[in-house]
Amino acid sequence: MRRQNLFFQRNFYLAAGHIRFGQQPASGGRVHRQGANCFLRGDIIQRHSRGTNFANRNDAACARAVPALEAACADRQSTSCVSLGSLYDGGFGIARDRRKAAGYYKTACDLADQPGCARLAVLEAQGLGVPPNPARARKTLESLCAAKVPEACIGLAQILQRTGVAADRDRARALLKSTCDAGSAEACGLIARR
Repeated sequence: MRRQNLFFQRNFYLAAGHIRFGQQPASGGRVHRQGANCFLRGDIIQRHSRGTNFANRNDAACARAVPALEAACADRQSTSCVSLGSLYDGGFGIARDRRKAAGYYKTACDLADQPGCARLAVLEAQGLGVPPNPARARKTLESLCAAKVPEACIGLAQILQRTGVAADRDRARALLKSTCDAGSAEACGLIARR
């Protein structure tokens, strides 16, 4: 059986959800609007706050976004690195490549981007694109979830749900509920699908 990233099992993921195309990055450059329609239309973050899933993505627009995201990531814009990792992680507009996804998440994490660290830990927990290290991944997710990083809480919840232990499943439900209550459309969507 082919292992899939936990975030993709429910068709909810914040891929490319950290970048607002056209926003002024810290480096003084400008991220191109190219690819702004990667997922429907308008701002990617706003779409996910309404719970839009990736069944409606525009793969051609996602593919067009890659060069701008690569340039922004090379300029040390961590959110662009996370977005690029997410495109490779999910195969949105480009071939799925978990090694590249992990590399971009690691770049973001090295730039102190907590969602990037959380996404890298989720891949690490499953051994997707990186050598498996479930203990380190869980420790990272626990720490980031305690810091209220939604991606970490969602990833941790999905890992806990797979253990088969009732107490873990209860904790997973509580994590998703608290993350949903804090405003994560992704967590709310996962709760609604259960």
